[in-house]
Amino acid sequence: MAYDPRQHGPHAGHGPSFPAPGSHVNRFAASTASFATEISGYSNATHGPNISREPYPAWTTDRGIPLSKEEIEDIFLDLTQKFGFQRDSMRNQFDYLMNLLDSRASRMSAEQALTTIHADYIGGKHANYRKWYFAAQLDLDDAVGKTQNPGLQRLKSVGGKGHQRNKSVAEKSLDSAGHRWRQAMSNMSHYDRLRQVALWLLCWGEAGNVRFTAECMCFIFKCADDYYRSPECQNSTEAVPEGLYLHTVIKPLYRFLRDQIYEVQEGKFVRRERDHENIIGYDDLNQLFWYPEGIASIMMRDKSRLVDVPPAKRFMKFEQIDWKNTIVKTYFEKRTIVQLLVHFNRVWIIHLSMFWYYTAYNSPSIYNQSNGQPPTAAMRWSVTALGGSVSTLIMILATLAEFIFLPLNWKNASHLTFRLFFLFIVLALTAGPTVSSFP
Repeated sequence: MAYDPRQHGPHAGHGPSFPAPGSHVNRFAASTASFATEISGYSNATHGPNISREPYPAWTTDRGIPLSKEEIEDIFLDLTQKFGFQRDSMRNQFDYLMNLLDSRASRMSAEQALTTIHADYIGGKHANYRKWYFAAQLDLDDAVGKTQNPGLQRLKSVGGKGHQRNKSVAEKSLDSAGHRWRQAMSNMSHYDRLRQVALWLLCWGEAGNVRFTAECMCFIFKCADDYYRSPECQNSTEAVPEGLYLHTVIKPLYRFLRDQIYEVQEGKFVRRERDHENIIGYDDLNQLFWYPEGIASIMMRDKSRLVDVPPAKRFMKFEQIDWKNTIVKTYFEKRTIVQLLVHFNRVWIIHLSMFWYYTAYNSPSIYNQSNGQPPTAAMRWSVTALGGSVSTLIMILATLAEFIFLPLNWKNASHLTFRLFFLFIVLALTAGPTVSSFP
């Protein structure tokens, strides 16, 4: 790509427009040119003739770079042809990545610059993609060669029908999965590192509002990366139409989110008269991709599941996904005073339980015996210990109130029901001795 200082200078994109030929300023062209020549000569005489006009001075061949600028550009062009990214977006992301590499290469070695950028985006300990990958438990399926069914084997194992029980503990453990991940990242070539970062930037560059759904972007990237590494993609010689990614992957998601808030009236988009507790938003979309059960629930228009499609073909099936019947509300943001109980239950526990401890211990006259005698030491300590029951009772009330904000499907109901069962056992254990200590 030819370097144009007007595109990379500090005033790129917002400088004054040049007058058309034949205008009144053309008479100054000769004097301006001669003045520029004089300035150029003065600059060369003062600073020497070897002033670098390289746009990325720290990323040059004499600095031992793993990939040249031309090779990086070829990677972007190849990805653009295979996924249908827009050319202008590709140029923007190419320049952005080159600036990242140039900036880091000015402070460290070129290889380290590329490695750290890949670690920040994809493979590092704190990379969001890595966190999502393990949260969605894709490591379990990748370990046994079943990438086309994320979480499905775990679901079967929970139901008692799977063969995952026979797998070794080491294979299932998070530590062994993390070790396999680190080993794969360490053995990855510089070409693959840069290709993955470039693919992520290209997917992100055209995502629009979908950028606000980080885990959804991770899933899109995973599908795109699986498709690129497949023989079907590598053996393809024809370039896909420009804009394919935008129209088949991003636009359906964008329209779904837009239609949650706006509707068309008389040819204009008008905001719906709908409360936010009934609007499926970014958090609800993200929640779909956080768990293997959510990924396994993605349905296409023919009622088949996306995870049943081989990884090589999953990216090309995005246009057929029925997002309207896949994405559901995961939390109802109701305007109610009960929010104070659900979200601040720990605050209530701290204050009320401490109040109970101090009051019960320092005011024994409140619970005198029926014959007017002061309570025994056992009674006094037992009543004071009821602060644990107070804390448990607050948690029970908060759990019951939580049913208001969550959709009552089996997953949520079973989780809250198990919590209630456990809390009632704790309440019986903490309150039972006090009841039995009084005659």
